[in-house]
Amino acid sequence: MTQIGNLLMVMNVVILALWPLLGVVALFRLRSVEMSDVARVGWAAVILVIPVLGAIAFFLVGKPANGKA
Repeated sequence: MTQIGNLLMVMNVVILALWPLLGVVALFRLRSVEMSDVARVGWAAVILVIPVLGAIAFFLVGKPANGKA
């Protein structure tokens, strides 16, 4: 196998290992953020339906505007 093939294989393993961890961390963080129940359910759906991107989006834009989380 080439070096690029080895690198891709390692990246796949890392992504597969971090995928559930990122989702779980995002869901636990969601519990501690102050927001309406509708928004909380919406974010949970986004995190679960769009696994990696949903969690990343929550970490980027899911915090309240006043910064209290």
